Amino acid sequence: MGVKTRLLDRLEGAIAPLLAAAEAQRPGEPVLLDLFAGTGVVGARLAERARVVACDVQAYAAVLAASRLLPVTGLEAALRAALGRAARARTALQLRYAQALARERALLPAAAAGGTAGGRPRSRAAARAALVAYRRAVLAEAASHQPECEVAARDADGFPPCLLTAYYRNVYFGVEQAIELDALRYGIEGETEPRRRQALLAALLYAASRATSATAHFAQPRALGRLREVRALARRRTIQVRRLFVARARVLAAEAEQARLLQRSEANEVHCVEYRQLLARWGERRLDVVYADPPYTADNYSRFYHVLETLVRYDYPPLERRGGRLLKGRYPVRARRHQSRFCSPATVEQEFRTVCGFAAGRGAALVWSYSASNGLLVRACYGGRLEPLRALLREYFGEVRLQRCRMRHSGAGSRNHDAEELIAVCTRPHGPLRD
Repeated sequence: MGVKTRLLDRLEGAIAPLLAAAEAQRPGEPVLLDLFAGTGVVGARLAERARVVACDVQAYAAVLAASRLLPVTGLEAALRAALGRAARARTALQLRYAQALARERALLPAAAAGGTAGGRPRSRAAARAALVAYRRAVLAEAASHQPECEVAARDADGFPPCLLTAYYRNVYFGVEQAIELDALRYGIEGETEPRRRQALLAALLYAASRATSATAHFAQPRALGRLREVRALARRRTIQVRRLFVARARVLAAEAEQARLLQRSEANEVHCVEYRQLLARWGERRLDVVYADPPYTADNYSRFYHVLETLVRYDYPPLERRGGRLLKGRYPVRARRHQSRFCSPATVEQEFRTVCGFAAGRGAALVWSYSASNGLLVRACYGGRLEPLRALLREYFGEVRLQRCRMRHSGAGSRNHDAEELIAVCTRPHGPLRD
């Protein structure tokens, strides 16, 4: 849902000169700390100009960042081996969920086809009947889920792996899609080389993100009140997860074979920790530029991407319930979802000060990207005014430049909206003023 890909050119224009200046002032490769790295697109864009240290508390984000910043050779052979291992799990899951799978195979093609059948037009009544039948089956099957019972029914060794199928079939994915995600995840788990395993996981996350029948995120499954929503869902459930996974893994394999990228990546780092933990153990290491793109709003991002996080961790988290019933979004219990202090009006300003004090105390430049239109600090704490933000940054840095960028932003639904992003470039650090 973020906009970093749309800001890449402007962010590169802000950060690259700072890295060049640092390299001119002292020998050695400059160091860029991407503090809330997300998918790692900013660090990857600048990886030829600096050694990149990326950090994100979400495991799925760290996996995606690693696939960009820590490429690895031998991925094609690892892919073939993972596909071979996945076949065993796929067969077991197809047997275990045979009834739900047969129902989907009987109803999904007609629902996804719309006004045609076998390439020939069909009546509006027939198309509507196919959609109504598929919707009825999907809702009834999802309402009957008993995830804990399904998980408990596995063999003593935990086979077959069924997390996605037990939790999310006919919710965020079709039955066959969920089975394929579980099977591929099982195949990946057998890879013992950490970087290859991370790359294969990144390819699987890509496939899950492209195949989901939700909209722009995983906060809620798609509503099925209107038949056009049912048709959109049905069409997305015909997407083949394995094909997406293989294609993406081969893209990563081709990129990794470029010697230039491999050589540059040797010094890069990716950390999956809460950002304060990384700051606490930074010590006297070199640091030239900090890039910070924290959460903007009161909505914790962990709720929007919980399915991807669960797919990576694969630890069968307990699901949140209300009145004993599963929530529509199938979230892990709140204690298993990261809650950012940037998402609270009571703590967001102190979080900004923590990052500013850390960067300034180490003589590093600091670049923020933040929403000028709905960022919590600006909107809730400063009444929409930017001057208090500028004043805060100037407590730590002698020069602060604010750049406004108008763009279309992905919202919490399927539609985009106008937004104004802010890039704050902070240089000439004063040094630490506060803890």
